[in-house]
Amino acid sequence: MKVLTPVLCAFLFAAAALLQSQEAPGPQVEFIDLSARQLRLMEAWQDRPGAQRDSAMLDSLYRPYQRLWQGYLGEPADFLEWLNGEGYGQLGAFRSRARALDLEKLGAYFRETATAMTAFTGHEPVGNWYLFFGPQWTNLGGFGDGTMLIDLAHPDNGNTAGISEFFPHELNHQIYATTQPRGKAVLRRIVDEGFACYVGYRFRQGTVSKAEALGYTEEAFAYCGEQETSLLGLLRQFVASDDPEVSDSFADRGVHVSERYPGAIGYYLGFRMVEEFVARNGSDSWKEIYLLSPEAVLERSGLLE
Repeated sequence: MKVLTPVLCAFLFAAAALLQSQEAPGPQVEFIDLSARQLRLMEAWQDRPGAQRDSAMLDSLYRPYQRLWQGYLGEPADFLEWLNGEGYGQLGAFRSRARALDLEKLGAYFRETATAMTAFTGHEPVGNWYLFFGPQWTNLGGFGDGTMLIDLAHPDNGNTAGISEFFPHELNHQIYATTQPRGKAVLRRIVDEGFACYVGYRFRQGTVSKAEALGYTEEAFAYCGEQETSLLGLLRQFVASDDPEVSDSFADRGVHVSERYPGAIGYYLGFRMVEEFVARNGSDSWKEIYLLSPEAVLERSGLLE
């Protein structure tokens, strides 16, 4: 995971100053840091009898935030299996990570970015963001309903700047989830991911490269450009697919078309689609994509012509 460049840090602090007098994002987007509560509960109950401890943790931690835990870990039994099998054993590491992170600053970055993204896109993100300590399955992820999660235990989440780097991209997902007309699963996912990369790239005003906006190395991004004809053939092959597993594979960092390609190849295809859409329809036309079907975005981009 890359850290914020000095230019980007300066941009964020400047944005904070400019936005101080503006109204903060409304209740449609909420930043829920339950990490301190989680640590207090784990510390208070770790040496209690098992049945009492399990009951207390379900009542005080799992059920109040059931959408998070159920979506990420599973049912109550799954939550307890992780907590008793791994969670308590990592409590010392969790404490150390909590001390290392400036979560108050992270929350401020989030609110500033959410406000700035609302002004930049003309749409407000909708959904909850949860900060917590979990099984480290993802550094930052989300559910289909716009819920976002940040597992602070993940090795990539070791500093505040590195986490906040992803806010524009993920906030765009939360906007697009509320505005996009439905379409075939594969094309919808490709447009969603590529659009988030594109908006994040534009939002940062030239402080990151296109490769960085996609989470690729410069070499991998250049290779995709060299092999774009082959990649467009791949898009033609699956563009009409409504298979959710195929859709997920286009956004999975662990799935590679071949050895030299980066994972999550749908990010590149979607990004190029949006680039071509803007080239054909005008510099600010990307804002139209929020209200267009994925099929219309592809057609108006001319990418497959």
